Amino acid sequence: MAVLSIQSSVSFGYVGNSIAIPTLQKLGHDCWYVHTVYFSNHPGHKEFSGEFTKPKTIHEKIQKIREIGGLSNCEAVLSGYLGLPSNAKIVSNAIDHIRKINENSLYVLDPVIGDDNKVFVKRGVLSAIRDILLPKADFVVPNKSELFWLSGQAVDDTSTMISAARKLLQNGPRTIFVTGLVEDKQIANYAINRIGVWRAAGRYIDKKFNGTGDFFSALVTGLLLNGYEVPNLLSIATSACELLTLKTQKRGTKELAVVPSLQELNLEKISVTVEKIA
Repeated sequence: MAVLSIQSSVSFGYVGNSIAIPTLQKLGHDCWYVHTVYFSNHPGHKEFSGEFTKPKTIHEKIQKIREIGGLSNCEAVLSGYLGLPSNAKIVSNAIDHIRKINENSLYVLDPVIGDDNKVFVKRGVLSAIRDILLPKADFVVPNKSELFWLSGQAVDDTSTMISAARKLLQNGPRTIFVTGLVEDKQIANYAINRIGVWRAAGRYIDKKFNGTGDFFSALVTGLLLNGYEVPNLLSIATSACELLTLKTQKRGTKELAVVPSLQELNLEKISVTVEKIA
């Protein structure tokens, strides 16, 4: 199986496609990738260089992959950091084409907008995600802030988080995965769909790591293609994120310890349990 992954990339570190590619490969999937931006490193560092990919270039790359038959076995589209609002339509067109080939293909939307109530994307990106991509998504992976921006509902506690996620479900997605909620010295992730609500939590490390959300969305995509049901998927993805952050903390670096984490990742040995709460 193959995944078309359209998101950011960096030369140094692991965010966007830089972490999605090895993660999807670890789970047994080819990853055809198109970068919306290509930076030297994450902008969270004091200095970085690079550029936004021109929408025409993104379109042409996807078109050429399509013309040589590269999308014929594509089972999923994963999108993350868009870069420019006009890229939403390009992603939308790619989804439409792949669904014509394979009506069972999946679209996983990681609505990268910001975090901790701070928007870090260009003007127009939020509305493009909400109006163009959200209605086409099968699965959406927002953090707490992104859930608020997309739903328009305050997310103050578990109850309001579930309510906001259920509002997004009205747009068409099957499941909303809400990530990165700090609760009682744990980092909790939730899955909300029309059947129920599940929670899984790992150990909380009081440090910001760039790329954990991108890692989670890649795990969701790959595990869905491998046939995992939502509760088990949530448990595995949360456990893998815990492994990644603990190894990164132990190594003492700002960039994620992706290689040793993926080497150690064993889907049969999961440290995190999942509970159904509604």
